[in-house]
Amino acid sequence: MKIDIDRDIENKASNSYNLDNKLYSIPHFITNAFIELQQRTPQAGIFKITQSFNQQELNRQIDLHFYVDPAPLETDQICSLIKYFYRKLTVPLLPKHVCKQLREHAQNPMLMKTDLVFLKPSYFENLVFLLKKLNGIAKVPEYRMDAKNLGVCFAPNLFEDFAFGDEKILQQLIVLVENM
Repeated sequence: MKIDIDRDIENKASNSYNLDNKLYSIPHFITNAFIELQQRTPQAGIFKITQSFNQQELNRQIDLHFYVDPAPLETDQICSLIKYFYRKLTVPLLPKHVCKQLREHAQNPMLMKTDLVFLKPSYFENLVFLLKKLNGIAKVPEYRMDAKNLGVCFAPNLFEDFAFGDEKILQQLIVLVENM
């Protein structure tokens, strides 16, 4: 099953999240998962590929649109579910037309920012939310996950037509988000 961010927002399965004095509609699971991660002691290699024994059951709950409470989960389970959530979107956060523009403008950060304007508002909000959270993780040395590593971990889940080199574009976006 695929996940539709717009449907979740319409069905009130989202939180109004204040980010830089702007209200964003972000799915409950995603906001609560990042809140839970922030409350925990930083763990080296966060978001690296890991699978726990009950990860398939947790993935199934996401597929069935059940709310998964991140509080009792291990950090690696939360991280795996966050990546899984973005991988299961009906339309990835970075659809083909935006991917094409980002690739063309990879050498010009200002144009890359304007490319994001072509996203649907709900996708723009969710992408900015995710990028800001990843930027925050990249700044914490204890995580040992800089923007480059996070780009490698998340690019396949966010780009509709992922191609070699897209992780570098995502790395740039993670850094650029500070000025959005």
